[in-house]
Order: sequence, then structure tokens, then C-alpha cells
Amino acid sequence: FSFILIFFNGLILNYAIVDISGKQEKVFLGSFVKTNYLKTDSDGCIRFPILMLVNDSKIEYGKATERKSVVAQKLKDLKGKKIVLQKYKNKTGYKKRQGHRQSLSLWKITDIPNFADSKSKASGVKTSGA
Repeated sequence: FSFILIFFNGLILNYAIVDISGKQEKVFLGSFVKTNYLKTDSDGCIRFPILMLVNDSKIEYGKATERKSVVAQKLKDLKGKKIVLQKYKNKTGYKKRQGHRQSLSLWKITDIPNFADSKSKASGVKTSGA
């Protein structure tokens, strides 16, 4: 779901690299992301911190993105693919079989901060051009 073409009719879309439970994900506005199960607020929204923000060939990272975050809406909770674990010891008759399904959450990215908003809020913060 989250792999969308960057170039669409000659326009560059903005995207962000966010930190979700210690993993980095590339997200676009309106894209869907599967993560390990995460609890949410009462409204079902959560904020993921931005590591890098790209908009119209401009790149922000480091201190410029410290206080920025992407807002995501929880769509539903899922279960992952079943994993079967088998243990066997030769000549002893020991056999053990276990199964596991990881709990997952499906998120829709609803808001990514704009560069115009970020320049006015973060006064004196440098942004690097690509």
C-alpha cells in the first residue's frame, strides 16, 4: 500500500520517513501502514515522529524535524500470518509443536506537516536542499 509513485503528472509528492516502534517507514499522505499492535488515544489517532521530510525536492532532517510528527488514524487491528514452530529431539520421543500469530495494526496517514507551516514555526532552523 505504501509504495506510491513519487512522480505523478510531473508533480513531486511529499513524503516522510517516520519512526514506528523502532522501524523506519516511508509514508505518503493517505497511504496505509501495517505495524505491530499499538494502543491509541480515545479518538483512535497516534503521532509518529518524523526522521526526514521531503517536499518538492527539499529535504529536512535532524533538528529541523525534531518536534514534527505525522498523524495516523487507526483503521483496524489484524493478525499476521501463522508461524509454526516445531521442536524434535532424536531418540528421546520429545516432540513439540507451537503456533504464533503476531498482533498487527493497520494505519492510514492523515496528516504530514507542510514546509510552509514548518518554516514559520521553526524560526532560525536551517533546511538543506537536495
